[in-house]
Amino acid sequence: MKLEVLDLSVNFFNNTILSFLALLSNLKLLNIKSNRLEGAIHIKDSEIWKSYSCKVLGHLTSLKRLVLYKCEINGSLALQGFCGMTNLQELDFTNSNLKGGLPNCFSNLTSLRKLDLISYNIALHSLKSLETLALSFNISALQRLHLYSNNFSRNISALESITSLERFSLSSNQFFGNILAL
Repeated sequence: MKLEVLDLSVNFFNNTILSFLALLSNLKLLNIKSNRLEGAIHIKDSEIWKSYSCKVLGHLTSLKRLVLYKCEINGSLALQGFCGMTNLQELDFTNSNLKGGLPNCFSNLTSLRKLDLISYNIALHSLKSLETLALSFNISALQRLHLYSNNFSRNISALESITSLERFSLSSNQFFGNILAL
């Protein structure tokens, strides 16, 4: 299929749409915000995708923009599935109720220019001794970073390598310490 732009936002789609999305190899923009994707996302209908969780989206390697805003994803999501999306320029997890940290393989997203983690609820309660949040994993070209309302309550450092940052939001957290000049 030659489809490049697909907007399925503000609907009642659930996990069953993912097997269809896996077939859209030319997709450059996917907006599935405000849908009902739930739990660990498993594709059972296709032998190819059996035992994969959200890795199905990672096979959309032409994708440049992915909006997961308010998807009601209320369980664990295999974020490693996104690590193969090397053409991805914008990734929006706003209000998606995702839990957990970003995997180290996000350093593969060298084209990423916009990352929205507003109300991401990164689970740091198991890391009570965490004093540093390093976001410098080769994202020197990142232009926008929104960490609004994530319940962070530690020092933040290692931002000096994000030299292209134009918009940066830390609001509605509990950060303290010195913010480096950006």
